[in-house]
Amino acid sequence: MSRMLAVIAATPATLHDAVSGELLDQCAVLARVHSDGWGTAWAGSDGSLSGSRSNNAPASAGEIAAAGAETASARLVYLRFASAESGHHIADVQPFLRGSVAFCHNGALSPREDVLALLSPVERRELTSTTDSEAYFALVKRMLETGAGTPAENVASAVRLLRQSFPEACLNAFVLHAGELFVVQSRGAAPTPIAAFERRGFTLDTLPPGHDGSYNQISFRTAAGKTIVSTTGVDQAGWHPLAEDTVTHFRAGWHTTIRLSGAPSEQ
Repeated sequence: MSRMLAVIAATPATLHDAVSGELLDQCAVLARVHSDGWGTAWAGSDGSLSGSRSNNAPASAGEIAAAGAETASARLVYLRFASAESGHHIADVQPFLRGSVAFCHNGALSPREDVLALLSPVERRELTSTTDSEAYFALVKRMLETGAGTPAENVASAVRLLRQSFPEACLNAFVLHAGELFVVQSRGAAPTPIAAFERRGFTLDTLPPGHDGSYNQISFRTAAGKTIVSTTGVDQAGWHPLAEDTVTHFRAGWHTTIRLSGAPSEQ
């Protein structure tokens, strides 16, 4: 139940230069609702990954921009709305970063024990958080390291495996690997968590846009050598929604899509 944003650019840029101050203002508004921490991970010009996380909500667009002051060729930004079963420690905040992979997930996989059952003993010991999302990350990382397909195909294999155990869960996720972006659009039957928002004092009239039936839709836009991908909650007029049950591989100004059903790819 979180919000995610990613940008990938032909020329490395700061977060502010990549997405505009107006969009960062909208992210700051979103953080008032999704207020259980936030983080960012980015790929430098040499492809190495770095990250920053906080278990407090960002106070302003300026604070988000400051965390994104390093120039990057690709970046993830995550605003957390914690699932009821997960903790509120810094280790629970995404993006998760390990080796050459950064990852964030919008959804809840319950019970968590069913995700853990898909992991090896070594993978379970490596987990540092109380979240189901980190277990999802472990599956994706395993497939990227051991799968026989392309990176997009290997991410898709992890999603298909999870879908067998969680037929209704939202599996939407962003994966940053080797300086490239892979986006999972697979919302399942997960409803918009209106009751959870109401428990925090927000109603449909006071929530930011996109907290309705479109809540689990991811969209993107490409302009001036940069591609921005985001969940709802920011102004997406003229953006392109991703097809359901797909993994889309993004490079700057280019993308290709794999259908999770195994149908032919689109480009």
